[in-house]
Amino acid sequence: ALQNYNDAAAIFSRLKNLERHSAALSNAAYCFIKQKRIDSAEHYIELAIGINKVFQNDTAAFTLMSLGEIALLKGNFQVAESYAVHSLKKI
Repeated sequence: ALQNYNDAAAIFSRLKNLERHSAALSNAAYCFIKQKRIDSAEHYIELAIGINKVFQNDTAAFTLMSLGEIALLKGNFQVAESYAVHSLKKI
């Protein structure tokens, strides 16, 4: 899945489709979260946020929820809650 998301991110980047590029990066980050590879997940999330901060949609919301899940894995419950609340406001 990671390879497919990376390939998709590269394609969408070349096509200058920012929303889909961000979504592919966010999905790759989620794969890293599930593998508990938090540093890699955070890196991909940072890339996605840099792209999608202009979007107020499900892609931006998913990215914020992924940050919340990272915060949960780190035991930062208040930060996780904050990301969850901000995520819901994007939908």
